[in-house]
Amino acid sequence: MSLFTQTLTLIRETDKYSEKSKLLSFLLHNLTHRKLVLTAENKAEFSSFLFEEIECLIRLIPTIESYKEKDFLFEYEYHMQNAIMICYRSAEELSDEQRSSIDTLLEIMNKERFLENMIDEIFTKKKYDAETIRYMLAMTALAKEEYHKGKLYQGLLHYQRSILKIPEETRDLIGAHIQSEMNRYLENPMTLDIENNLELICDICRYFRKDRFADLLRKAICLGNMHIRFYAVATLLTFSCDVPTSVIASLANDMEYANLTYGLLKRYRKEKLFPAELSTPEYLAQSDLVRWLSHPSELGQAPDDIEYIGKVKKRGTYYIFRYRSDSENLDEETRGQWLIGWSESKGGTFSNFDLYSNYKQITNDKTVKYIKKNLL
Repeated sequence: MSLFTQTLTLIRETDKYSEKSKLLSFLLHNLTHRKLVLTAENKAEFSSFLFEEIECLIRLIPTIESYKEKDFLFEYEYHMQNAIMICYRSAEELSDEQRSSIDTLLEIMNKERFLENMIDEIFTKKKYDAETIRYMLAMTALAKEEYHKGKLYQGLLHYQRSILKIPEETRDLIGAHIQSEMNRYLENPMTLDIENNLELICDICRYFRKDRFADLLRKAICLGNMHIRFYAVATLLTFSCDVPTSVIASLANDMEYANLTYGLLKRYRKEKLFPAELSTPEYLAQSDLVRWLSHPSELGQAPDDIEYIGKVKKRGTYYIFRYRSDSENLDEETRGQWLIGWSESKGGTFSNFDLYSNYKQITNDKTVKYIKKNLL
């Protein structure tokens, strides 16, 4: 069974749109990187499948109450649009019926994604007047789910370079809204969606008045959530506020945030606040690799075990590690096995999930040299 047929079969068989989206993204990656070429028969089958799915989404989206669930469908639709462009060289090749289906789906999606569309319009068309901003904030307040409200903060982060272009008085309307929401979050029990929104707020509030957020950020660093804590610390440093050394130490001891925290402190010439015993190049390189591996497109989580095995020089110093993980992103051959990864301070952090056993030599030094020769 070909990779195309196998993947398409898996997409058809799963009912979870989050999984459908991942599988379709995987298929598109292989198609766009020329690892997979569609035959005429494959292309016809793919096209038929895509328009069957479009009709399903047209019927399904209006029936779903949860915006988070709808968002999985929106992501899936995004990948489907890219897939259609692979099957058809131009819109002229589409039939009237196919174009009508696409237009109907886009109309439904635009109605559902009113908040994201409004943010896009404000920043792309520079509609920074108070009336438009107030309307955006009112529409955000109407969102029933915290997940949906979080689209405001995601949008602001996406357009962060333009926030300071908004007139100060109008920008303060947004700041007042975010301050009110941050207060509400800090006074209520934490949920995953609230934690995610707080993380975004702690990052984005640096573009607003210090007096609105400094005290709230100090409360946020006490929550214990390391994602929130890091961005709260980053914004407090932007505001030229002091940060407790105990908070810095907690981030330094968190493998996912240690290297980022050291770099942040160095930017503000406060690296002496970082625990000296943890500021070694090996430790910071390990932290950088762990964060890279934790990305959803890689392991999607920190490795279960990681060990430093040596360093080599090749257009820079590479710190080499072996690690293992039970991540579902790994196949049966690599899951739970020792794999190879490395980190280099100028952006050379990477792992291709190569098995350590395939590169192990008689001595550790020879293993490191063999990895350098064959992988770096």
